[in-house]
Amino acid sequence: MISWDRGNDLFTPGQWLKHRVYERRCDLSPDGRYFIYFASNYAKEISTYSVISKPPFFTALAMWPKGDTWGGGGLFSHNGRTIYLNHGMTPECPKNMAREQACLPMSVKPLREYSGCGEDDPIRTYRMLRDGWTLAQKGSHSKMVGYREPYSFVKKRPTIFAKRPQNKGGPSRWSLQLSSKYTHERQGRWNVEEACITNLWGKAIWEIGRVDWCDLDHNGDILWAWAGKLWRMNYRRDPRAFKLAQPKLLGDFNHMVFEEMKAPEQARKW
Repeated sequence: MISWDRGNDLFTPGQWLKHRVYERRCDLSPDGRYFIYFASNYAKEISTYSVISKPPFFTALAMWPKGDTWGGGGLFSHNGRTIYLNHGMTPECPKNMAREQACLPMSVKPLREYSGCGEDDPIRTYRMLRDGWTLAQKGSHSKMVGYREPYSFVKKRPTIFAKRPQNKGGPSRWSLQLSSKYTHERQGRWNVEEACITNLWGKAIWEIGRVDWCDLDHNGDILWAWAGKLWRMNYRRDPRAFKLAQPKLLGDFNHMVFEEMKAPEQARKW
């Protein structure tokens, strides 16, 4: 895990975790103090679990064992005082939540009526809508294709999310668009997404291409990650200015290798 100060684009390397982290079911508290994530390690007795930690460390302050990969993870409320846990609600869950909540500085509630359902969705969609994205187009169901194709699942109609920057001068005349048409790239990523800048009529005016993640910064800058690198594009109010766009590489993390690190004392307590 790496802490990123977006005010000056400085990075602080943190702790490694030799487990699978499901990044689409994670969330950061509004003040950046806490991180909730879902991870799996089927070599251990507790095979899957959700954890709250202090970035940039994975060491658990609170943990909810799960046992499978349906659901998992959680979301913070707008003020960070509530965690919406994405676990299925069995009769014992409210008791366990109440017991765990006794030592937490925030309350714990189930993630809406579909808590623990699905995999990356619906939790990822909930988070994107909360953070200012709109569902510009609901995708069709994925269809499985032959093994000779580059992707295992293809949608006839892609899922498209859009986000429009808000600045002092009012809404901009462009949007950041994130589309997903394919799933499970053979010898590649499970989630295949592409990003672009569109005008008010939805026409692409600047292609970002494949991304692992993208979003808008508070000042309207475009941020995205791809292949272990993180990029920034300065805000532009006029869509025509994208013709001269020069993205800035903020960091290349491909050189990093595992290093054992213990969490300091301040990361082990609330």
